[in-house]
Amino acid sequence: MRLILKTDNKTIGVVRNPFEKVVSDYYASLNYIGFEKWITKQTPEYQTLLYKNCDYIVRLERLEYDLRDLKLQPKDTSILRSIKVIHDWKSWYTLNTRTIVAGLYHNDITTYGYTC
Repeated sequence: MRLILKTDNKTIGVVRNPFEKVVSDYYASLNYIGFEKWITKQTPEYQTLLYKNCDYIVRLERLEYDLRDLKLQPKDTSILRSIKVIHDWKSWYTLNTRTIVAGLYHNDITTYGYTC
């Protein structure tokens, strides 16, 4: 799911922690075959590709601060209300699942400065 906000004639891509996003996507899939098995069957949706044409990138968990620092006021943020944030996402990970996701989403993790 792409999270794009608009301000005047600029686009703002809203990125999420890839580790949290994968857990959220698993919940939303309703395909509860086991987290590790599900991860290995998915085609990754890379945020670095989704938002490559955006004028600005902000992090979901720092949205308010990032927008203020950039002096941006989006016209409509209602798309963000549909986002299911999983606060206990770290509890879903084992060393193996963390390694799989880190490999799959390496570019997103390094580009946007995330860790597990």
